[in-house]
Amino acid sequence: MKSVDVDVKQTIYSLRHLDSGEFICLLQDGVDYLACFTDGDTALEFRTSLGLQEHVDLHVTTIDRSPFSHFWLDGVNVDLRQEAALG
Repeated sequence: MKSVDVDVKQTIYSLRHLDSGEFICLLQDGVDYLACFTDGDTALEFRTSLGLQEHVDLHVTTIDRSPFSHFWLDGVNVDLRQEAALG
């Protein structure tokens, strides 16, 4: 996994299912990573590419307020626990 500096206060845009409230995640090596982006337009493009416009809405938060510790952030896998161990 690539190590990146992560500002946990930065705003992220993720996708959340309208009915269930579940987040759109990507599974890699048995770990769910929250699919999130640093800008809303890219998140909406991702939603459209998945054909989920009518079922999923944009969720805006900061990394530290997200219920996840694993992120797929703009195409890079981020594990906050690993980042903390390195820091």
